[in-house]
Amino acid sequence: MLSPAVAGSIRSDVDGDVGFGHPHSRSTVARVGGLLLLAGGALTLVLAALDAPGYDGGATTLVAVVAVLAAVVGGLCAALPSVVPTAVLSLLPVCSAGLCCLPVYLAGSPPPGTELILVWAVLFAGYFLPVRAAWLNVGVIVLGYGATVLGRQGAAGLTVTLCLGSTSVVSLLIVSSLRVRLSALVTASRQEARTDGLTGLLNRRAFDEISAHEMARCQRSGLSLALLLIDVDHFKRLNDSWGHLAGDAALRQVADVLRTQTRDSDVLARFGGEEFAILLPSCVVDDAVRRAEHIRSLVERATLASPAPLTVSIGAATSPPSARTVVDLVAAADAALYSAKDAGRNTVTVLAGVSRPERP
Repeated sequence: MLSPAVAGSIRSDVDGDVGFGHPHSRSTVARVGGLLLLAGGALTLVLAALDAPGYDGGATTLVAVVAVLAAVVGGLCAALPSVVPTAVLSLLPVCSAGLCCLPVYLAGSPPPGTELILVWAVLFAGYFLPVRAAWLNVGVIVLGYGATVLGRQGAAGLTVTLCLGSTSVVSLLIVSSLRVRLSALVTASRQEARTDGLTGLLNRRAFDEISAHEMARCQRSGLSLALLLIDVDHFKRLNDSWGHLAGDAALRQVADVLRTQTRDSDVLARFGGEEFAILLPSCVVDDAVRRAEHIRSLVERATLASPAPLTVSIGAATSPPSARTVVDLVAAADAALYSAKDAGRNTVTVLAGVSRPERP
């Protein structure tokens, strides 16, 4: 139950970088792609120095210049990943393939080992780039290299073209499948780290991250932000009388009630122990108290017929005027919750200010 802005922020954290959608960060993509381009340029430069393809000195010089340029670009991508545009990252596989096409075009036959550069480019595209970009790069690589080889060698280059095309497609399918599986595992792992296992709600860690984001957003827009802290009354007595399984069931039951009372923009979390928290963006104090009272009443009615009826105490606070930071907002809501419990429980209290009485 997150606002679109918060949900987008979380997706960015999970994916590693907007526009790629995989578990690796953009800097990792730039470094790996840069190192591959650097290695490809170095390999091509060595082949040019050895005159392996058999082209004349002028062609050798041109190949060497292109290889050095590729190595420099690759080195910059690896050394300064933060300044590399996304468009450049998406074209690195094609640039690598160009290192192979140029010697073939000039010499008429591919230098030994240059096909390895194409394999590097295909594997990089399949693992690091989005699916469409990967297929586009591999298509350009296969068609470009194939056209170059066929144009220079005629029918003799057909075998190389077919082998390259089939190997590239199979490699792309395998690597892309592995990337999807890995991405799903990483996403599930990070989601699990942000979720309370008992209730399925967000946990305290996730709540703290999102509340900081929402506080900053509301302060920029000048909107009010409200917080409800909800505590199950006499929870220890419930555990002692009915056992921990009954206590777990009670927490899940309260969580189910709270889910029905949250909007898409609200943030609902298990705050810790028998406490829950609801962050209410764009909610003034009167509306927060009204919603808190409705929640309190629903919990009481929902469990009235159960062997162990439940009630909750709720503390409410808003920013502004009660708080200017997340820490102050939590402190104000906690002070209000303390007052509600001190007043006899099963009630809602809102306090102005950020003073925090010590709990007994």
